[in-house]
Amino acid sequence: MRYQNQATHILAILLFAFSFLMCQSAEAQVNYTLEGIVTVQGAQGKLTTGDGRVFKIAGLSLKEMAQYDGENVVIEGSAKQADQLEILNVKKIQIKPIDAKKVVLPPLKQRQRPAKLVSYKDGIMTIGNVRWGQKPAQANLSDGGQAEHFFSIIRLRPELVENVYFVLKPFEPKLIAAHALMIFTFKPGAINTTKGETSQGLILTIEAWQRVNQKFSLKDGLKNAFGSSWILTSFEDYLEETRLAKEELVLYPVVLNHEQKTKLVEECVKFASVNREGEYYNTVTNNCTNNLVVMLNRVLEPKRQVNMWWLPNMVYNLRATLPVAVPKMLMKRGIIKNEVYNINNTNSHLSLKEHGL
Repeated sequence: MRYQNQATHILAILLFAFSFLMCQSAEAQVNYTLEGIVTVQGAQGKLTTGDGRVFKIAGLSLKEMAQYDGENVVIEGSAKQADQLEILNVKKIQIKPIDAKKVVLPPLKQRQRPAKLVSYKDGIMTIGNVRWGQKPAQANLSDGGQAEHFFSIIRLRPELVENVYFVLKPFEPKLIAAHALMIFTFKPGAINTTKGETSQGLILTIEAWQRVNQKFSLKDGLKNAFGSSWILTSFEDYLEETRLAKEELVLYPVVLNHEQKTKLVEECVKFASVNREGEYYNTVTNNCTNNLVVMLNRVLEPKRQVNMWWLPNMVYNLRATLPVAVPKMLMKRGIIKNEVYNINNTNSHLSLKEHGL
């Protein structure tokens, strides 16, 4: 445990330092000529190239950047050095009309399709794009997670929720790296598809939405390299992936009353259905873990809510965003219990009842 805590602190420091350096302006030394589309949000302009790279624009005033918002441009500029290419200092910029026929980006991974709330009437949430299981001919993860899945339309009764679990899925190096997700279990009859199928539970997993030619890395997650997708899956679908990938899930019970559990189900479905096109996943500030904490904050009483920033809009609270650090913080605040349930490829075939969940 001592070594795990040390590793967590080291990772926190490294991630903070990396994020801080990304935001600093400095004399640039690496020259570039790039073509892409300019977007302006708030006081920040960005250039997105045809191959998916994203650069923060420096050297132009907000008024100057606004002239190019939404335009395809060619930029001559420079970055600080070969391993710090996030900020592009502009020397020359001009509009270049785009030929849409020449822009063909690789498709996004089908298995990461986000959910969609169709309606909420009479206590029933009708939800589309709920991942329901892998297609049999592709039921393996040897292709790097590109196996195609079935998706279903479900009818969900949030008030029939029984338990909520904050979940870690460790990956190498396991002392410092993990994915986080949320499992909801329900009383019988809470989940039904339009084809009459049922599920034992619902899972929310927030992921870096990758194109088929991309592979996730923590480092690339700091560079606006991926979209953001909030995925709802059946309990059986996610457990099938756990078994096939020989992964492990570590479950912590969330301490909520029934009204809070019901509200949390509603909030997670609602925000999983937000159109996030153009939004970027970020390893630190917009990831699989901190967004689960954001969802919890929406239903927690004020004294148990988590402050997401150490300094408002300047320094992010890494204890609320690093997967391996979050459980300890949530336990300290009484949000999750100091109880652990493990599911892995040897027992993932068992039902929730058999797991004792």
